[in-house]
Amino acid sequence: MCGICGIKFQNSQSNNEIKEKFLKVLNNIRHRGPDSQNYYHDENLYIGTTRLKILDLDKRSDMPMKFDDLIISFNGEIYNFLEIKEKLISIGEKFITTSDTEVILRLFKNYRFESFKMLEGMYAICIYDLKTKEIILARDTFGIKPLYYSFFDNKFIFSSELKSILKVFKNLNKINYNSCFDYLIKGSILEPNTPYKNILSLKPGNILIVQDNLDYKIKNIETVTSIIRDSENSEIIYTKDDFFHELNKQIMKHTQSDVPLALMLSSGIDSIYIQRILNNLITPFTLGYEFCKKTKNDEINEIKKNFNLNNHITYYAKDNEILNLNTNFNNLSDTLSIDGLQFLLISQFIHKNNFKVALGGFGGDEIFNSYPSYKYLRFFNNFKKIIPKKISYLLNFNHHKIQKLSNLIKNADNLEEMYINFRSIFNKKDAINFLKENKILIEENEINLSEKVSEYTSGIKFINNKIKSLEMNVYLRDQVLKDLDWASMKYSLEIRVPFLTKSLLKISSSKYLVNSLKKDDLFLYGGLKKTKYYQNYIKKGFSTPSNINKKQKKFLATNLNKFIKEHQ
Repeated sequence: MCGICGIKFQNSQSNNEIKEKFLKVLNNIRHRGPDSQNYYHDENLYIGTTRLKILDLDKRSDMPMKFDDLIISFNGEIYNFLEIKEKLISIGEKFITTSDTEVILRLFKNYRFESFKMLEGMYAICIYDLKTKEIILARDTFGIKPLYYSFFDNKFIFSSELKSILKVFKNLNKINYNSCFDYLIKGSILEPNTPYKNILSLKPGNILIVQDNLDYKIKNIETVTSIIRDSENSEIIYTKDDFFHELNKQIMKHTQSDVPLALMLSSGIDSIYIQRILNNLITPFTLGYEFCKKTKNDEINEIKKNFNLNNHITYYAKDNEILNLNTNFNNLSDTLSIDGLQFLLISQFIHKNNFKVALGGFGGDEIFNSYPSYKYLRFFNNFKKIIPKKISYLLNFNHHKIQKLSNLIKNADNLEEMYINFRSIFNKKDAINFLKENKILIEENEINLSEKVSEYTSGIKFINNKIKSLEMNVYLRDQVLKDLDWASMKYSLEIRVPFLTKSLLKISSSKYLVNSLKKDDLFLYGGLKKTKYYQNYIKKGFSTPSNINKKQKKFLATNLNKFIKEHQ
C-alpha cells in the first residue's frame, strides 16, 4: 500500500521548477507510505512512490520499479498474484522479488491492457512504457483505491490524493459548483467529478493512456456493471455452498502479509464473520463513542455481551475528540463528504497500536442485497402500477421521511430516480434553494442525478442486481471507499475489504443466487444461527456521530459553507 504521483510536461518548460513542484506533491502523500520514498525521472517526466511496506519488506521491492522497458508505481494489493506468478513462470518469466508489484509489471509486459482483467485486488497503477512513451493509469474494478488527474498548462499530473495536487498547483483550486449539488443531495460527489473544475477522478475499471504529446484516451476494461451483466447471462450454476467456499478462500487470501493484521470489528455480522473465519490470525479493534455508552449504539458493549474475544482491543472516542474532528473536518478530509470521521478515529486507534494493515467488512451489504434500499425500492417497483401517483401529493408534509416517501411514489416508474431520492439527505428543492442562497448557480442538466447514474443499470435484468450496481457505484464507491482510503492512509494504515472481489460479485449476481442469497446466510454459515447474537441482532452500519445524532443536514450545510468560503 502506497501513494503514487507523477507529472508529464512539455520540454519547453523549466525542468527545475517542475521538479520542485513534483517533489512537493510527493512529500504531500508521504503519510501514505512512510517506509520509503523514491522517484523516476527523464527529460519531461517524473513518477514517484511513497511505500508502506507490507509484502516483501526488502528494498528490492521499493518503487518506482523498472524491468526491461517498463516502469511501475503501484498503490494497492493483488490477492491472486501468486497464481499469476506461476502462470508467468510457466511461459518463461523469471522473478527477483517476492512482491505483487513485479508480478503486475511482468504480466503487463505479456498481456498489455488485458492484464488488468486478470488482477483480483485493489489498485491504482501507473505504468510507463519507455518504448512508446505512454503513461498508463489503471484503477481497480470497485474503486477501492483512488486516482486523481488533471490536464492543464501543457502539463499532466496525477496523484493518490486530491489535496496533494491542490496544495502545489493552486490555480486548480476552482470549485466545481455542480459537484456541490451532488454533495447536498447524497453526501458525496459522483465520479468522475471532484469538488474542483479541473481535476477528475479516474473511474473504476478504466485505464487512462497518455501519449508523449499529452493526447489521451480512456478505455473501459472491466466494471462492476459489466461483471453483473455478464454473470446474469452466464449458464454456470452456483449454489450458496459455492459462494461461501469462495468467500472463505478470499478472506484467507486477504491475509497475505509480512506484517501483523488487525480487524475493524463492529457488531455487524460482516466483520463478525471475518473474525470467526480468521480467529487468532487477526487482532480485532472496536471503536465506541463515549456518548453512546450502554445504548443500542454502543458497539463495544454489543460485542462483549455476545462474544468472548481474548485479543479484543477497544476504545471509546471522547466527546471532545469528536468535536475537534468535526470542527476541522474540511482540513482533514481529502474531499467533500459526509463520511470519514469514524474512519479517522478507528484508523488512528489501530495505528497507535503499531498495525499497518486492517481488514473490514465493507461491501457485505451490497453483495448480500441487505440495505433497506433493496426492500423499499423493490416494493415500490413491484407495485408501481397500482399505487396512484396522486397519493404522493396528499403526503405534503415537511417531515423528511414523509417527503422521501412522497418522492418515491412520484418517481415509482424510474428506479434510478427512486434510488437517488432514497439515498438523499437534502431533497432536490432544498438543495437548489441552499445553493441559491449562497448565490451559486448550477447547470440544469446537472440537477438530474438519475440520468447520470442510469449507466449503472443499463443492460441489467434483475432488480436486485440493478440496485446492487447503483449501491456499489454510487454510495459504496463515491462515499464509503473514498473516505475509508483517505482517512486510513492519513495514519499509514491499509484497509482490505474481502467482500469486494470480482469472484464474489460474479457468483452473487448470477441468476441462481441473485434473489436467494441473504445476509441471514452469514449467520448460518458462520455457525451463529442459534446464538443470542442472532436472536437480538439489529442491523446498523459503522455510523458517524452526525448520523447517530440525526444531524446529517447540519453537518453537510456547515461543511459546504466552510468549503465555499475557503475558496472565495
